[in-house]
Amino acid sequence: SVGGATAVTVGSASFAGGKLQIPGGAARANCATANLNNTLATNISLTVEGWFTMNSLQNWSKLWMFGRPNGGNEPGLGYMEFTPRAGADGNVPSMSVNTGGRSFESNTRTASNPAFLATADEYHAVCVYDTGANLMSLYLNGQLVDSAAMVEANLTQLTATEAYFGAAVNYGDANLNGAINEMRIYNGPVSPLQVALNHAAGPDNVITNP
Repeated sequence: SVGGATAVTVGSASFAGGKLQIPGGAARANCATANLNNTLATNISLTVEGWFTMNSLQNWSKLWMFGRPNGGNEPGLGYMEFTPRAGADGNVPSMSVNTGGRSFESNTRTASNPAFLATADEYHAVCVYDTGANLMSLYLNGQLVDSAAMVEANLTQLTATEAYFGAAVNYGDANLNGAINEMRIYNGPVSPLQVALNHAAGPDNVITNP
């Protein structure tokens, strides 16, 4: 549920064993989606957190992507997302943002990057978008593994209308082939301590007072 909007499954995606099970497939064929109705439009900074497993390695498949569709043209694309396996730069995990008012995205594939992820293991990923600090930070399994400047991107400019879990909003990238255990969205930057505690506690255990 995002701002009161409950996610619904699409295609062969299903809920089983307490997880969203996504069998891969063509873009947006099998996934879950929710109508954001501009829920995130008033937040200049956000944190998105999730636990997930990959069954196969697929380049550019998204764990999650929030944005607005426009037919796939630049400029005009507006999105924020996490890709467990990029199709470039050594297949590293990557987070990015594009507010739609410019012809490029800001992403973490800029300097030293974390190692690529494997199948079968459950990962804890946290993407922190801190507009005030002009910084986006990627945490994996409780540790800061990558960061990059947001290049003055302000998330209030995003005006995201759709949320996809396991699929891309705009692009023709294949769906995730795997499972999403839990997703959380925070209306601000989460601290490194909170990330570490959340990782130690695991999914289904919400720590409200670090």
